[in-house]
Amino acid sequence: MPYPLQTSRLRIEPLALADLDEFVAYRRNETVARYQSWGVDYSLEQGKSLIDSQIGITFPTSENWLQLGLRNRFDGHLVGDVAIHNLGESEATVEIGFTISKPYQGKGFAKEAVSEVMAYLKRAQHCEICCQHRC
Repeated sequence: MPYPLQTSRLRIEPLALADLDEFVAYRRNETVARYQSWGVDYSLEQGKSLIDSQIGITFPTSENWLQLGLRNRFDGHLVGDVAIHNLGESEATVEIGFTISKPYQGKGFAKEAVSEVMAYLKRAQHCEICCQHRC
């Protein structure tokens, strides 16, 4: 996957250790964590473990996830993340989830990010079918 993906307001790429503090901070927010699989006690160690486990991964392997950081293109702050889950049926079958930091909620960032990730996945699938390689 050619990272970063870009929209008018976002740079989308795998999370890096430099994102750790902002990543953990929004995961600890009660409003953000409310309907997620983690709680407000999400730790720095958990965040570091997740980021470390994904270094060098550009697309999740069967039944795994990849978290893509959503960075504000203008100031570099982490807006949230989009997760791609390879359901294992084929690389063409994925689940997408997103988490947006509280200050950025309600401003269209999730729609912007998910739309770009979905467009990329469609292009990549088309390329793999037609060209037998990932663009």
